[in-house]
Amino acid sequence: MDISEMKDEEILEAILEGFEEDARLNMNYIDVEVFDGSITISGRVSSEEELQVLDEVMTETLHVGEYNNKVWVDEALSYEDPDDTSPDLKEITMDDDDIDDQNYTDEDEEEEGYNN
Repeated sequence: MDISEMKDEEILEAILEGFEEDARLNMNYIDVEVFDGSITISGRVSSEEELQVLDEVMTETLHVGEYNNKVWVDEALSYEDPDDTSPDLKEITMDDDDIDDQNYTDEDEEEEGYNN
C-alpha cells in the first residue's frame, strides 16, 4: 500500500480492513487515527502476541513504513469473553414505565428489616 498518494480516509479504511481480515486481532479496544498521512494506533490488546500481530499486519500485510504505535498490553482483556454480546452500559436506557415510582420511607425500611 502506497499511502503517499492516498487520502486520510482511504488510509484509515485500508488499515481497518486489514485489521478486520486478521482474526487474531480484537479491534474492540483499538483506535486508528490518520491525519495528514500520519498514522496513530492507540488502545490496548490482550497479549504481547496480539501486539506483534498488529505490527505484522501494519508492516508486512499493509506495507506501512512508519506509524505511531501507542498500543499497550492489558492482560485483563485476556479474561474477557470475545463472544460476549452483552450491550454496552452506555447504550442501555430506561423508559419511564420501567421505573418503580413507589416511594420508600424510613418506616418501610424498618418494616422490611433494612435498618438494624
